[in-house]
Amino acid sequence: MLVGLALRVVCAMTLVRSTLGLAGKARSFDLVVYGGTPGGVTTAVAAARTFSNRTGRPLAVALVAPGARVGGMCSGGLGKTDTGNTNVIGGLALEVFSRNGAWYGSQAPQWDFEPHVAEAIFLDMLQEAGVEVFTGERIASTSMQRGGVLATLTTASGAEFAARVFADATYEGDLFASAGAAFAVGREASSAYNESLAGRYLYSPKNQVRVRVNPFGANASVLPLVVTGNTGPAGSGDGLVQAYNFRLCVTRNATNFLPFPAPRQYDSSAWELFRRRASVLRDEGSLRLESFLGNTRATVGDKYDMNNGGPTSTDCVGCSWEWPTADWAKRDSIWSAHQQYHLGLMHFLQTDPALPSSLRADARAWGLCADEFTDSGGWPGQLYVREGRRLVGDAVFTQGSAQETKRFPDAIGCGSYNFDTHNAQRLLCTPDTMHCEPPAAGPPLPGTNVSGWYFLNEGDVEINPGEYQIPYWVLLPKRADLTNVLVSVSVSASHIGYATLRLEPQYMIMGHAAGAAAALALEAGCAVQDVNVTTLRSTLAEQRAVLDIPERG
Repeated sequence: MLVGLALRVVCAMTLVRSTLGLAGKARSFDLVVYGGTPGGVTTAVAAARTFSNRTGRPLAVALVAPGARVGGMCSGGLGKTDTGNTNVIGGLALEVFSRNGAWYGSQAPQWDFEPHVAEAIFLDMLQEAGVEVFTGERIASTSMQRGGVLATLTTASGAEFAARVFADATYEGDLFASAGAAFAVGREASSAYNESLAGRYLYSPKNQVRVRVNPFGANASVLPLVVTGNTGPAGSGDGLVQAYNFRLCVTRNATNFLPFPAPRQYDSSAWELFRRRASVLRDEGSLRLESFLGNTRATVGDKYDMNNGGPTSTDCVGCSWEWPTADWAKRDSIWSAHQQYHLGLMHFLQTDPALPSSLRADARAWGLCADEFTDSGGWPGQLYVREGRRLVGDAVFTQGSAQETKRFPDAIGCGSYNFDTHNAQRLLCTPDTMHCEPPAAGPPLPGTNVSGWYFLNEGDVEINPGEYQIPYWVLLPKRADLTNVLVSVSVSASHIGYATLRLEPQYMIMGHAAGAAAALALEAGCAVQDVNVTTLRSTLAEQRAVLDIPERG
């Protein structure tokens, strides 16, 4: 298996091009996809395949990735795929999971990934489709022609890419924003689109603090990790972004084990909030490692996906707010802050004398996987950007689109996962404060703050809308903004509407549709808004995409 893996990775890697020597020289393609996410891969592959099948001619496609790897979160540690109803997953998305199953000798789809396997599968598909791949190319600028036509993309290295059609497949919406398309960041007020789940959310028991913990330190200063940005009434809008984290690929297998490195500058006092919660849980007899790492689940090959699980876990609440519109230097700083937060959390759990020795030993039993991310000590390069910018097109996908309308005549795929947003902030609360709801535990427990102050997490939404169709128009900028750009990841949706679209299978489904639409636009020489939707739907159906709401499986 290891020999076969090495051969396949070497073969796939021959596709990745260097942009050295390209500074000041424009490379021209029919389609340039910016973003190495799974949605970017399916966009590029679908375009190349569709155009070739329809015309008998090859399509010149480039995938330009800002990171060092292709595959986004699927090759970046998110091993436990959020699938929802797997019957809605068809087309290229299903092909990815089927190839994953075949990697292990199974004829059935394998929904969980090993990161290096996911990367190899994506590179194989790109190579087979004849897509040129350029990695490590961060966007610097774009140039426009009349009529909302994006002409070129220039990266920080000086490489310039020209194309007739572009696709933005980034988690952040960097390409369409640079080209001047309308976008939104943060949470709309509930009144904006008549969404009951929008804005600052009512009390949620999910990933919530169920005991009262004093959030104040010496001199009445707020403890670190209590980060508040919106103290307005429920339903009020803000610019806050849900928490990010790293989806670490971890193991307890000593033969593939790398100990967690210590954080650069560990400050024990920074973890006092978590220490106090641990003290309360210990007093009531419920403290265990899962109180902090309650969503670490087995994937493949004796590996686990360490995700946020609980109110004080791997999500760095409040650390992500500036990411969507930050420049690259600021993003590098935010990335490092998330890494140091996660390393600090593990160091706290493994070493803090206030924690039981058995819990510390359990925490030390977890390590990074030695055979993943071998060029970075087992640590992934991809931060889990759960939400960045969101396109604002001529129509916007909302809570009602998924929960009530459900069916669209221009459907290009289906979804089924929860409205899933993580906490955005931590609120300071007293029992008589209108903007905080009391935690489920009721009155303070012994050892907590008797004055009544406590903190609550805010922003978590986990409500399932059922199955729904995804309309073609979510992929489209406003006609007045851009006419030759499709968007397959940061699509036109409200914060809540996006919350059910933001899963990797749906990104791949939307990417498949965006790629097929790009091929049709290039064939017809038309704006992406003028693609014949009947032809697009029949093309996707021939490619085994799921266009109609299936029975729940």
